[in-house]
Amino acid sequence: MIEEDIHHRVEAASGTEFTMERLAIHAADIKRFDLPPQRINATDSRSKSFRQRFGNNAPTVELDALPAAELRRRIEEAVRGIVDFELWDRQLAVQQAELNCILEFAERMKHLPQMDLGRQAEA
Repeated sequence: MIEEDIHHRVEAASGTEFTMERLAIHAADIKRFDLPPQRINATDSRSKSFRQRFGNNAPTVELDALPAAELRRRIEEAVRGIVDFELWDRQLAVQQAELNCILEFAERMKHLPQMDLGRQAEA
């Protein structure tokens, strides 16, 4: 199946094992959003297993056929479900403290006395 193929490829490329959750497109989405059907691509190496699993006339659609607002809603909901916001907020505070230190250091560097390198070379 296409999503399993993508999952294995990303795991192999990243060297990290992870679980993947289908956010779109679900079979019910085709009817719910009146998505335009397309033919199963016969030249795709995965089409044979897709036909075996879902049938020769299974409806398929492009991911971008789903309304953008719905896809965005699903992604936001999924991310909110896995993010530890307490940890996220702590990390933002650490990042801000580090940035403040860098800015403070840069400001101090601006006010250091400048050396006259020309005079040093003459000596």
